[in-house]
Amino acid sequence: MHCTLFSLLFGLAVADPTGPPKARRSNALCNFYACPSTDLQGPGAGLVSVVSLPADPPDPPELLCEYKDGDDCVYNSITSQLVGGVTNFCPPLICVPQQACASYDCPVLTSYSLSKLPATSNGELGVLCIYTSTAPNGVSANCFYLSSNGQLEDGNISEGVGLLPCPFIATCTSTGPSRRRAYIELDSRTMHEEARASKADDFEDAYQPW
Repeated sequence: MHCTLFSLLFGLAVADPTGPPKARRSNALCNFYACPSTDLQGPGAGLVSVVSLPADPPDPPELLCEYKDGDDCVYNSITSQLVGGVTNFCPPLICVPQQACASYDCPVLTSYSLSKLPATSNGELGVLCIYTSTAPNGVSANCFYLSSNGQLEDGNISEGVGLLPCPFIATCTSTGPSRRRAYIELDSRTMHEEARASKADDFEDAYQPW
């Protein structure tokens, strides 16, 4: 009887799709979360502003996505959970995976001139990309990207009326560390193999009758 009850409880635990381990694995796949280009109302409700709010204990860091139709959607930046806004209007955030990238720079956008300068936001280093539309009555926008992972930390329209042109991740300009890590791992394996071979030689010298 006890064995049967234990088997039943074990089966229920394994079959439970809402357990914490699966949630942790899902979050681990995302380097950061980004605002979708439109809310759930469709193309007429495009993104006009992105604001990253630092943690204010006990509140976690938050991401504010503002849309043209007036919907403000506030999310937990760590879990992507919606913490402010209308569920029927606010879309799920975009999961952006880890990039094999060493450095980032401002994306080049068609029909926009670009100027840039180093800057900081919430104490983090990055680059401020200033886009000015070359089209009549176009928008100008300020887009701040983090140097560490290329994330669009803040974006706003500084002039004109329209949609925010900032991509949610900056352009990768170097993938050096990805290759460097591979070389380090290879060297580490070689060192371990040489150490094992040396220990084997010492053992033979100590115990073989010659």
